[in-house]
Amino acid sequence: MWLFARLCEEVQELEEAMYAKEGEPDPDAVREECADVANFCMMLSDVTGALEGRSGR
Repeated sequence: MWLFARLCEEVQELEEAMYAKEGEPDPDAVREECADVANFCMMLSDVTGALEGRSGR
């Protein structure tokens, strides 16, 4: 599935951001990549129907 492949790419980018500055995190890049990862996770949840019929959580 294309969305899952893109999620994996974004996770890789997040890992790179975690070690971007001489082995230390780049806070701005980490923030941006975390948002990208979260967005792709929500899109996957939506298209797979995982958001339907939630139990109030």
